[in-house]
Amino acid sequence: MIPRLYVWSILLEPLLFFIIADQSFLIISTSLARIIQILVVSGLIFLFLYKLTDRKFNILIINIKNPLYFYIFLHFFFLIIIGIFSIFVGTYDIYFQTNVVIIPNSVIFRPLFEYFIELFYIVYFFILPFYIFKSRVIVDYFFYYFRIVFLLCLVFGFIDILSIYFLDFPLIPRHITDWKFVGFRFHGIAGEPRQAYIYLVFGLAILNLKAFYYDKKMSVWWLIFVSIAIGFTQSMTAIVGLLFFILLYLSRSFLIGAGNFFRGIATPFVALIFIILILFTSDRLIDYLEDISTVLNVLDSGEKLPYLMEVQSTSIFPIYDLLVKVRNFDLLPVFFGSGLGSSSIINNIYIGGEYELKNPNSQIIKILYEGGLVGLFLIIKAFLYPIKRLTNGINLKNKKTFIIYTLLLLGAFFAIRSPTIYIYLGICIVVFKLKLKLKFKQPPVSGYLSAQ
Repeated sequence: MIPRLYVWSILLEPLLFFIIADQSFLIISTSLARIIQILVVSGLIFLFLYKLTDRKFNILIINIKNPLYFYIFLHFFFLIIIGIFSIFVGTYDIYFQTNVVIIPNSVIFRPLFEYFIELFYIVYFFILPFYIFKSRVIVDYFFYYFRIVFLLCLVFGFIDILSIYFLDFPLIPRHITDWKFVGFRFHGIAGEPRQAYIYLVFGLAILNLKAFYYDKKMSVWWLIFVSIAIGFTQSMTAIVGLLFFILLYLSRSFLIGAGNFFRGIATPFVALIFIILILFTSDRLIDYLEDISTVLNVLDSGEKLPYLMEVQSTSIFPIYDLLVKVRNFDLLPVFFGSGLGSSSIINNIYIGGEYELKNPNSQIIKILYEGGLVGLFLIIKAFLYPIKRLTNGINLKNKKTFIIYTLLLLGAFFAIRSPTIYIYLGICIVVFKLKLKLKFKQPPVSGYLSAQ
């Protein structure tokens, strides 16, 4: 029962259509996935306490020295050290001066809770699959229903934009909780269009993993329809995510060697052509580019940000503050960051008004401000090293494909906050563990069904 609930908790996690209450209700957004996660954690705690009565019960402790998990824990411990240091230098003083009672939604409690959220992502999404997915049956269950859910997201998304185009009637809101529509832009049941982008990339990465697991080829139709859907998101997040992918891909090829660098030009070139096609088919994105070009001058002059930049202000002010620090040769926060929660603090300072949670939408801005360049290096290492290690024993073509999808997902993760890359790596570790251990070939999906 618990393994299947766990599967649904990660299947629904990226589908933000199912948010049923915002952060004003609880400390975090309440979604269907979050409710299931609470049930899973409660079930695991109950199971643990029950098994404690068995004298033969052995307690499993996560090995943080495991090479697959080492860098993600190193990054987390690094953030703890930076957070402690930031307390002493006064980074969090703005919170402590508010005289708010320490309750979950208070501004005093929130920075500490940011550490809990990060640890939850690591343990629940990255590590727990290793202990939950103990057999092929559960893995088959995951892949079987993931394909259905992902297909439904694509179908509903295309039906929605076709309904808007032909009938001028939107069908699917971004979230259940607010029932707001986003216009003629693809989003399906993944939330906003920018959130749909990372889910679409995540979907391709999981489908590629599924094809590898079953020794099959992923249908090219998935790639075609997902690419069309990404184009129709008309999201600047998609542009930024693809740009990050290009930078990550080229930097990796350059570090391996000049030969690999020049041979690897084709993949980022295709991504660049795709970016250009998206840009010049959307007046909205052209307006974005025009406003971005003036942001630095506007901020330096103290004027009000243009509307399109104002809605992205939580991702703009932290990076501008880092730029100010560089100008003033205050380089310590640039290299080491200011601790989790500090990006929300600086946004509160710049934006003004009541102090509340104002995290950047862009994950890389959050990483740079809270963990600095060192934190950015560690998080890249944490996500790429496991894939590099897992794919050492497979053929070169499959290895390159895995690296491309991981870099695409990492680029999307940098563009917008999402736990999808944690989920992906957690499932990757399970798939490689089972595939290399069981040495099976082409187990059909019906294998899961017959097992029931």
